[in-house]
Amino acid sequence: MDATTDPDGLTAQAEALLRQIEGAGAADLIQSVFPSVIHTLRLLCDRVKYLEQERAALADHVAVEHRTNLDFRESLAELIRVQELSGALLGSLDLEAILAALARLTRQVVPYEDFGVFEVHEGQETFAPLAVQGSTGTFADRVQQLWKDGVIDWAVQQGRPTVVPDADAPPEERSRCLVIAPLRGLGRCVGVFVLACPKPQDAFTAGEMELIALLARQAAIALENAHLYQSLAETNRKFRESQSQLVQAGKLAAVGQLAGGVAHEVNNPLQIILSRVQLLMMRYRDVPHLQDDLRLIESNVKRISRIIRSLLDFARYNSGEMEWSGVDVAHLARQTCTLIQHQLDKAGIALTLDAPADLPKVYGNAGEIEQVFLNLLLNAQHATPPGGRVEIRIRAGGKRVVASVSDTGAGIPKDVLPKIFEPFFTTRSAEGGTGLGLSIIYGIIQKHRGRIEVESQIDAGTTFTIHFPALEREDED
Repeated sequence: MDATTDPDGLTAQAEALLRQIEGAGAADLIQSVFPSVIHTLRLLCDRVKYLEQERAALADHVAVEHRTNLDFRESLAELIRVQELSGALLGSLDLEAILAALARLTRQVVPYEDFGVFEVHEGQETFAPLAVQGSTGTFADRVQQLWKDGVIDWAVQQGRPTVVPDADAPPEERSRCLVIAPLRGLGRCVGVFVLACPKPQDAFTAGEMELIALLARQAAIALENAHLYQSLAETNRKFRESQSQLVQAGKLAAVGQLAGGVAHEVNNPLQIILSRVQLLMMRYRDVPHLQDDLRLIESNVKRISRIIRSLLDFARYNSGEMEWSGVDVAHLARQTCTLIQHQLDKAGIALTLDAPADLPKVYGNAGEIEQVFLNLLLNAQHATPPGGRVEIRIRAGGKRVVASVSDTGAGIPKDVLPKIFEPFFTTRSAEGGTGLGLSIIYGIIQKHRGRIEVESQIDAGTTFTIHFPALEREDED
């Protein structure tokens, strides 16, 4: 065993050397003891070096253990942080909430001056900003220019967050850079978020870039989930609307058949009354006061007859017998006015129709277009107080026929306007409103490749404007 590793043996040698020195004379001390002293000192030096090495090795071991412990704590903290970031992004299906969370969480990872999320798809030449915030108002334009220059597309192709110098930074901020992180979900790029950071390109740590990449991955998943949810909600809305339209169509068909039967039953005796009145007018043409009474009876019988004809048309349009063809929108509006005129007169509401002759026809289903006017007039009646007015105005504009229905009613509040075409939305639930009328109108107009607009002022009234594609003159027949 080496003396440097055997402290007991080294101690015994030193004690033996001391005894030898005490009993030796001067000559012996120089000849025999002195070499032993030198040898023992050398052993002591070797022992000291060994202890120093042991101490250094122990210090290195303690340092490694300490560093390992710190790394474990940092890894644990980062794991907790990653879990928090993922939960914050994936815990919502609202697009605005996801974008706000991404902006907030990104700032926790790396400070930035400007932040933007842009919707982008590979192979397309433009992209739209979904959210932009920061200190400069031109950030979206700067990123758009980067897209045109191919920088964004290049970064997307890298498939990971990329740091590039900010070429638009002022001279005193040349160290500023941009971080471009593609948002990839289900194997395709769904967007990109860009940061303008006030630090140089080489100052980003691997940990920061990894966290940005993590945020990008989680944000891509969250954005796709939000888009899928919106698509599902829209599909569900259309399904409910279609279901409501089918129910309403079935009701209208039943009402149409009933109206047709009643109209036929009433029309036959009515024609008998009219013929008898006309015979009496011929027989008693020389009796003035009787002629006045007979003319009054004739006028009202003819009015009832017009209503009956409108009911018969309504029944024919809504019983499924009518197919699509070129239809006269003004005629359908006039028919509808005849049906509802009496109700408006009883309510004290004036109804006017302004439609020039020789309007171009519209390709569509007459019953459905008449239903549009009927529902709009009924809504106007409910909204307009006695003494008010309802006006239908029809004009030709370019390649369109434009019909507007205006009232002088209470108006629609601004916060309600965006919801009025949603199925089952109603402000008259207490009065029995179903919330289906305007949604059915919207569906019919969409089916006719038209569009509907609404303008409203509180206490001034509401105007619904419908644009139908007009048929070319040679196609009207």
